[in-house]
Amino acid sequence: MGNKGSANKVEKSIRLDDVHWNIIRGLVPFYGTSETEVVRTIVTMWLDQNLGSKTIEKLQELDAIKLTQLKAGVEKL
Repeated sequence: MGNKGSANKVEKSIRLDDVHWNIIRGLVPFYGTSETEVVRTIVTMWLDQNLGSKTIEKLQELDAIKLTQLKAGVEKL
């Protein structure tokens, strides 16, 4: 499953209500070519928009998440 130049990927499964999957299915032509790509795109966009935000900072304070600093030369999400 390795794409050229991409980071290692881990496969996970999620469960959503039908209403949420219907929304994701409707986003397929706009945010990816499959439901999987749409979910990955949405998560990546959320992380990109929220990293460094007060929400992420609060989660770190609560030890709910642990983020490490990126090393020089390592690509962001």
